[in-house]
Amino acid sequence: MAAVYDIRVTEGYDYSESFTFNDSNGDPKDLSSYTFDCDFKDVLADPAIGSFVVNTAQAANGILILSLNKTTLSALMDAGVRDYYDLLQINGTTYTQLMVGRVEVGVGISNGS
Repeated sequence: MAAVYDIRVTEGYDYSESFTFNDSNGDPKDLSSYTFDCDFKDVLADPAIGSFVVNTAQAANGILILSLNKTTLSALMDAGVRDYYDLLQINGTTYTQLMVGRVEVGVGISNGS
């Protein structure tokens, strides 16, 4: 069963967050033999409007990093919007949902200047 986790991103900022996946014994699950896809959409029945980048550099240790750069985020999402996403683990023709939830876009206040 997929974990339910809502992601909060901030308009005008890069987003990056790491997630650790464990096996049934609580040990990090080796995810290095899989590929992953993480799309988001505004309505469940509609096509995806964008994708998170899934960094698998630490997949052997059960760690995946989801990210979006601020340019992509600003082009695809508006502040105050709540979209849907899922993170799929792909093994050939077998697709397993690892995580599902909503993506909430918050308003960025400071611009770093």
